[in-house]
Amino acid sequence: MKRLALLALLPLVVTAAGRHMRYENIHDGEVSEIQQLMSELAPGAIVDIDSVYEGCSCEEGPACTDQVWVVSHQPGRNTGLWLSRMEGHWALGPYEKWQREIADLYRHQSEFLGPRDAPDFAARRDAYNQHMLELQMSKPRCEATPSASAAAR
Repeated sequence: MKRLALLALLPLVVTAAGRHMRYENIHDGEVSEIQQLMSELAPGAIVDIDSVYEGCSCEEGPACTDQVWVVSHQPGRNTGLWLSRMEGHWALGPYEKWQREIADLYRHQSEFLGPRDAPDFAARRDAYNQHMLELQMSKPRCEATPSASAAAR
């Protein structure tokens, strides 16, 4: 009897972001889909598939219904990603894609810029800075809701 009472409380457990764990945890089919996706995004052994959370950060857009944190491991490197359930399938959501693009640009900065004493360094730096600015401007943002807009007035 106590176990059933505790199970009934599971949907009430709230994450720090104010989201609830999904009542039904992840299904075998979802795990297979996540494994396939992670083999493309972050190859390695999957060491953690966290609980599935209902709802998504607003930056992921209205098509996102659930999110799960997944960690893969390769020797010397762990990679954690928030995967989003978009239109019934697990995918890398818009915000997580954007974060990966920014991280990629930072990681390859020295290759992009080349040596400081190169004759085209200033032009390459300007192109890099322009690309970074464009990425910053393309950051997924939360859509304003009518009630939030009215409250802001």
